[in-house]
Amino acid sequence: MSSKADTTRHRRSLNPILGFEALCKHFIIDPLHGPISMTTIESKVLHTRLFQRLRNIKQLGFASSLYPGANHSRFEHSVGTLFTTWELFKRFMINSTSHDRWLREFKVSSFNAQSTLQALRLAGLLHDIGHGPYSHTFDTILGDYLENAMNHESLTLYMLSYGLDEKIKPSSNNAIAGVKEIAAEKLTWKMIQKYREEMAGAINDRRLQRQILMILNKDLEFRDSKPSKRFAQIRFFLNELITGDIGSDRIDYLLRDTYFTGLGHRFSLSQIFESIVGIFDTQKGFLRFAISAEGRNAVEFLLTTRYYHYRLIAHNPKNMDQQVKFKSRIREKTRRKPLELMKLATLDEYSVQKYLIPRSRPFVRILTSDLRDIKLNLSRFFFYRVADDRTLRKKYTDAIRRNILKLVKRSNPHSRLKYDDILVEIILEKPHIPLLHVYRDKYEIEKSKSIEYHSILFHDWSDIVTALARTYVLDSLFMIYAPERFKEEIAKALSSSRDFYLSKILFKELFRRNLTRRSIHRLDVMLSALYRATDSGLKPIIRILDFFEKVDEVQRDLGVSRYLLDSCYSAEDQRSFDYCQSALNDLFIFAVSEAIGIEIKYMPGMAYKGKRTWKQKYMITPMASHSQGGQRTPILEQLLSYYPKKIKALLTM
Repeated sequence: MSSKADTTRHRRSLNPILGFEALCKHFIIDPLHGPISMTTIESKVLHTRLFQRLRNIKQLGFASSLYPGANHSRFEHSVGTLFTTWELFKRFMINSTSHDRWLREFKVSSFNAQSTLQALRLAGLLHDIGHGPYSHTFDTILGDYLENAMNHESLTLYMLSYGLDEKIKPSSNNAIAGVKEIAAEKLTWKMIQKYREEMAGAINDRRLQRQILMILNKDLEFRDSKPSKRFAQIRFFLNELITGDIGSDRIDYLLRDTYFTGLGHRFSLSQIFESIVGIFDTQKGFLRFAISAEGRNAVEFLLTTRYYHYRLIAHNPKNMDQQVKFKSRIREKTRRKPLELMKLATLDEYSVQKYLIPRSRPFVRILTSDLRDIKLNLSRFFFYRVADDRTLRKKYTDAIRRNILKLVKRSNPHSRLKYDDILVEIILEKPHIPLLHVYRDKYEIEKSKSIEYHSILFHDWSDIVTALARTYVLDSLFMIYAPERFKEEIAKALSSSRDFYLSKILFKELFRRNLTRRSIHRLDVMLSALYRATDSGLKPIIRILDFFEKVDEVQRDLGVSRYLLDSCYSAEDQRSFDYCQSALNDLFIFAVSEAIGIEIKYMPGMAYKGKRTWKQKYMITPMASHSQGGQRTPILEQLLSYYPKKIKALLTM
């Protein structure tokens, strides 16, 4: 087909999509994006009580105490995400006319259905409808006090599934089932059912409602129906367009938060728009979200902005101080009735403040430490391992609190300090390497004497991404709070208790008492896979895909499922391959603990066409340390020495 014919074909596909805007009869003015147009359905959704509640939920929780301008709400962000979702989608459609090499078997007309376009816009508008008061602070409270794996995402799906609850497959989203269970027990939570009914009435189309849910959760399935072939092809792409690392949610909140805090480290939105493209996976049969190779700098800037957002705003210790005070008030109010938390999750901030007791003990921060302050690398790993385990974390912080109380009482038997006066707050930063596909005209570059193969994955050729992963882990925080009148006593006790909370004795005791085959953690799986793949810590790993296979093998041996393989697509070879983003992220926890070294380098492969070949490969090298006898002992072996004999035998079999 000629270039002119291609252009004509794309224009025919674009016309009904861009013409959808003719349905937008309503407008709202936004300080970042200007006039934002809305359809009648979107306007009805906007005026429901469930959505209006977002006006009184601050986007940044308590950050306004640090940045006075940061009083913007989840309401504004949600409307902004609608705008960004639509603009990203339009730019993808425009970009696809000139970046269509990897879209040959994909019909752009798959997007033409008005219900699909409306579902995409509504998914962007409603993606945060489940946020509780003070935003992500409430997520941590739910995690601390409720057994169910519940957060604002699961609440969002629940609030949007009115009338479809029984038709959602339980395996698709267990968190929804957990919310339903609690809602059934909590009779005073009936008001939210009226809100859900009102929202379903505003949408007023079961097919549209289903599509919104399937876009917001790409794994969600219904008992009584399957998505159409066309929708199945684009569903994962639409999900990434909103929730992905370069999605509309992240783009809007990073731009909005840096604007209202006045920090100003903002990336170029136009450059991000220009880089949005797609690749059609011919093996799996669906469209994948991707960026063009030319968009590298813009994407790196966005990922760097996200890092500083955490450092300067979300996990700023002064912001955490406010969160700890709020959580202590919540704890006092709901100590004997934790299901009250579900009621609070449906309220706005004004209503929650009226509900809480007016006075609370004035907690102050006495200690702030991050992971890089721990100089003994083995302790870095076990601090992270324990803190990332719900059961062990509670027992670990309890042990620290008891130890501090004992030391204070030892030096001052008449001290009035109590166990409940001591709070230990741990903020674990997750390594963050996005699973992002890159569009290139050629992934294989043939030169006079060699052939270079470029990776389909963004992080394989961005040093900034892997550097950020290490830095995230090292920024994990350990903080201790208490009422101000005990500040000096506890500070004195802390000067001699550090050896206790980082001691091998404590970590081994926690493992001995609590680790069973059933409680194997994903980092235990990773340790086992590293130990086995490196021949007991003696040989390097060259191919990352070989390592992922070893992770899968360990999981089969242990009968657990802690890592799920993702599917990536090599456009040049037209083949899918298994990849594990979460396993790659966790490798950096071992790297900052100096159990392994990680490098990405061009390495020679087998000759092809009589020429040398070069491919990007990970070199994972196990580290070792000198023992008293002068011998070098693999760090992986030393890590395993902390585990009980039965668990160690499982991990090394």
